Amino acid sequence: EMLRSLVGSEMCIRDSSTPSSLSVHDLFPRPAMNIEELFTLSGTGLVIGALLSWLSLAFTARRVPASAAQTQPNSRQPLSSGGKALRVFSLAAALLALIGLGWGLLDRWRWYMWQMNTDWFLSFPTATFYESAVFCAFLTALASAACSSVRRSPQLFGGGIMLSGIVLLALNLYAVPTAPVLFLPALQSYWLVAHVTLSFTAYALFGLSACAGAALLCGGAAPETAAPLIRRLNLLGLVIFTIGGLFFGSIWAHHSWGRFWAWDPKETWAFITWCAFLAILHFDHRRELPPRKLAAATLAAFAVLIFTYVGVNIFFAGLHSYAALEVSP
Repeated sequence: EMLRSLVGSEMCIRDSSTPSSLSVHDLFPRPAMNIEELFTLSGTGLVIGALLSWLSLAFTARRVPASAAQTQPNSRQPLSSGGKALRVFSLAAALLALIGLGWGLLDRWRWYMWQMNTDWFLSFPTATFYESAVFCAFLTALASAACSSVRRSPQLFGGGIMLSGIVLLALNLYAVPTAPVLFLPALQSYWLVAHVTLSFTAYALFGLSACAGAALLCGGAAPETAAPLIRRLNLLGLVIFTIGGLFFGSIWAHHSWGRFWAWDPKETWAFITWCAFLAILHFDHRRELPPRKLAAATLAAFAVLIFTYVGVNIFFAGLHSYAALEVSP
């Protein structure tokens, strides 16, 4: 009799609530602070982590003799105890910031799923410029952590998370609208996740390439190490952008608007961005770009990318106007 009553009460609970609410609320409870404060705090943590990462380079256990520095310019100098402590604090700040960003994005994702009564893949939280910028900053920080773990480069790690932190703080400084907006019919597609995720992953790789180029031009990185890294990041970013940005985007456009390409302003400038990075790879393959020119060309192409992402939303109207940028005075 007791077992029967327990089963009956459980059935009542299941009947009175949707299946999605049981799983999502249990796994991702709402954070105590609002999402905008969480993203701003995460951006502050990323900036602090970048500064600590760069500061740790000043603490070395021993000085390398001038003769050794000339014969082995790329040799890594061991950190002192103070430098290691700063490196640990830098990683901890970046990790906490990434957790905060992921938590906030999941909470916004859950809100869309509930409001539109749909599944996870049809409610990906990138419907507004604010949400897409936060997601792009999140991917940039992840990419910088992944690349620096392979390259063991505090400069690259600091540059990547600094770029992410600046983006998040700029969103708060310029009072970019943060309110969620329900998806237009064109956005309710399974191609949204593939197109946006791959496109912003390419943006993150191009951003890291630009950081490496800036470090090379400013003397913070040796050409022997920075130039090959720039080439790899540009190549990988271009491949991902070709697949996710152009190819998947064209398929999605055909499903939503009935055509693969219409020279919409966003599409046009995405193609210009693709041509800019392709030209860098072409001339670099022909040995016509020495390291410093390669770095300068990468920064110029990244400026074109920034205009594609931000400037087009400000100066042009088109089929992608749902992500228009509006800032408060």
